Amino acid sequence: MTSDGEPSNDVIVPTPPAKGRGRALSARVKVREPLAAQHLWAARHFARLAEERETAITEQGLDKVDLAHRSYVMAAVKFAVSFLEALVNEVYSDAADAVMPDYSALLKPLEPDVIPKLKAEWEATEGATPVVHTRLMHKYAKALEFAGKTKFQKADIAYKEAHKVIVLRDFLVHFKPAWHEASVHQNKSSKIHRKLANSFTENTQPIGDPWFPNKCLSAGCARWACDSVTTFAGQWLDRLDIPHTYETAIDDQQTP
Repeated sequence: MTSDGEPSNDVIVPTPPAKGRGRALSARVKVREPLAAQHLWAARHFARLAEERETAITEQGLDKVDLAHRSYVMAAVKFAVSFLEALVNEVYSDAADAVMPDYSALLKPLEPDVIPKLKAEWEATEGATPVVHTRLMHKYAKALEFAGKTKFQKADIAYKEAHKVIVLRDFLVHFKPAWHEASVHQNKSSKIHRKLANSFTENTQPIGDPWFPNKCLSAGCARWACDSVTTFAGQWLDRLDIPHTYETAIDDQQTP
């Protein structure tokens, strides 16, 4: 910090210990690493692996569960939602940080009065002693509200599809096995079937019921999850005039 309290751009390097008596000086370095881009890269990576694997096992005529294929799809869905979690948290946590408001590309487009509101919301919901727990989509809505921007309606396609991905992620993470007749649609899995039916291309393997997970966890599902969260996140950022920094970060890496 400078004498007037402003952040300093000085580079601090360790000082080698002096000869003789005395105490050695050392520097403490702090690193702050965002993960939104990493999560999205991973989701797209596993979606690609799912597509390649599904093509192969369909051509082979495999009519039973392929654990590699199913794992790729589940990973893509989970990482897709992790991307949504990380992205909105980056905006809020940057606003609540002591240094980042002056440097964050995510905050620069926002009006000055918006940042204290984001900070207060973060400290109330995610701080050391959170007051309330906030659902993921509520975080996105509150940021738009603070900025005076148009909020998503539940009927909006981008919102609906992203919400479906979250529902599927939660269904996978908190899955509760239940008995059901494989040839009957009206079973314990039918709720997820009704929620997701016609959202994506089902598993192209010659595999039978139940619909979830056999037909639901498909390459089409994995790609849909990636596309849905990316569309929603992009529209949210556009409403706030915030750049899509995660896409730049991904473009700097090899193809997922």
